[in-house]
Amino acid sequence: MFTIKTWVTDTWYGAEPPVPSMSEVKKHFYLFEDPKNHLAIDQIINDSNGEPSGLLFGFVHITYNGQEILGKRMFSQIFITWHSYEMLLKQMQTQNFANVEHPETGYTAVTVRPDDTAPNQIILETFFKEGAYYETILDQETNQETKIFHDIKTIHETFILPRKEFLKALYDALINYRCINLKFFKVEDYKQRAQEYLDKLLATPLY
Repeated sequence: MFTIKTWVTDTWYGAEPPVPSMSEVKKHFYLFEDPKNHLAIDQIINDSNGEPSGLLFGFVHITYNGQEILGKRMFSQIFITWHSYEMLLKQMQTQNFANVEHPETGYTAVTVRPDDTAPNQIILETFFKEGAYYETILDQETNQETKIFHDIKTIHETFILPRKEFLKALYDALINYRCINLKFFKVEDYKQRAQEYLDKLLATPLY
């Protein structure tokens, strides 16, 4: 059984944050799906005139039978994080495999491919870099800067998951996120565009 929850905050933890424990998350983050948190979330996102004024940061916590599959290491602006998982669904539908970049650093963080030994299963692998940072090198002759990416170590995990159940659970959670997110739009043009995009997602299920 898959459980998918969206946790959000108004605080930026950095592209490779020291990940807090889930007990700390529950103290300092808002569960996006809980209606009791919607007033606080609205006040983070919108100013008194209804114009977007702040950003929601966070992550999508995905567990399977109680085991964490994906979570805090994909921390970013929450709409960017959900966009990454939407791309996963679309790639699986069109290509039958997916490569998902970390939304902040750009390296491939998640791959999904069919399990050749069982057509009803997929293999999901994660590659999270711990202690990652960019170094800027200045070429003295050309005066051009080059960014070099370094990481101390890569945390690699492999999960074998039921294909349809995973993709449907992720799709349903994406739709739920976008339906709730609609409530926070105050400007009609923004809300209409968001509704049109949601309608397209509903018209073609991504699983």
